Amino acid sequence: MYKLIIKPFAEEDAKDAANWYNEKREGLGNEFLLALEAAL
Repeated sequence: MYKLIIKPFAEEDAKDAANWYNEKREGLGNEFLLALEAAL
């Protein structure tokens, strides 16, 4: 099994992307973060 390390820059990128998605439709950013978490 591999250990996944999420660097702070990647975390900040994900938050920025979630904010961008939320600007398009309220709640879409949260859906994005949940999908990202599921994929990881």
